[in-house]
Amino acid sequence: MTSKAREALTRGIEGLRAASLSTEVRASDPAGEILRRGIAVSAFNLLETFVEGRLAEITAFVNQGALHFADLPDRVQKQATRNLLNVAASRARRMQAPDVRLFVQSIGESLSAVSGAVNLSSLTWMWPGSNMGADDYAGILRAFHVDKPWPSVAALSSRIGLAPGDPQQDLESFIRERHRAAHDASHQVSSLWIPLAIDMVVKFAVSVDTYASVGAAALRRGDAAYMADANWTASVVGLRRVNQRATDWAEFKETGTRAVRRHSDRHVVTMHATNDCSDRDLLIVSDTAGQVIDWSVPAVG
Repeated sequence: MTSKAREALTRGIEGLRAASLSTEVRASDPAGEILRRGIAVSAFNLLETFVEGRLAEITAFVNQGALHFADLPDRVQKQATRNLLNVAASRARRMQAPDVRLFVQSIGESLSAVSGAVNLSSLTWMWPGSNMGADDYAGILRAFHVDKPWPSVAALSSRIGLAPGDPQQDLESFIRERHRAAHDASHQVSSLWIPLAIDMVVKFAVSVDTYASVGAAALRRGDAAYMADANWTASVVGLRRVNQRATDWAEFKETGTRAVRRHSDRHVVTMHATNDCSDRDLLIVSDTAGQVIDWSVPAVG
């Protein structure tokens, strides 16, 4: 599980969980109100930062393959040209002058590769605005051949033990709460909402990571079935688990109730589980409380 973006996110989630239990955050005094507003902003920022960082890693993974630009599906070609230009123009307007030159150079290198081997920019998948919206999130999943993003997020969430809810409504509500907490000093964030926000960070992070990683692996190898099916990724994701128990860690297949292996050292079990995963499998690691504490699609990292 080598993603630096994911490692930073899981540390952040651990911090959010610890903060949510503190008496200072739960307090009904002005200090507690400020802390809860700060957590609401930080929780969404963690998700947004992870999505951007993880997509940069996935883009680098795709670029290491043998694809040519002409091999890419039409949707990705449009993302890598029209969307890239739109996002680049928007972001350049918000940059300081010294940063623009290198930024434009990197965009130019990506666009100049349209007649040869792929050199995608991570902005291929990004959003033009200053913050990620629900439509932007859904667009990322569609770009990796998840044609119905919201039902697919709900389905994967249910499989990994998270409340599926209504993902579109949940993310839109999360975004609104973050905006209010950031811009309205009188906005009240409930202490009961904080754990829900943490679960939403996990749900949306795992979903975009899983679908983008599995899709990217298929894209990099030029999988014909993937190229031909706009919903291929949503239909193929497998799942394995590593669960913490009272005295050890154990690996399970998705529908299995008997451990495939067990060991007192989490990393030993995780290493073997990683080797057991196919290039379409998500590996979930959960603690004794059933909370997701790590994950990966081992084929991509």
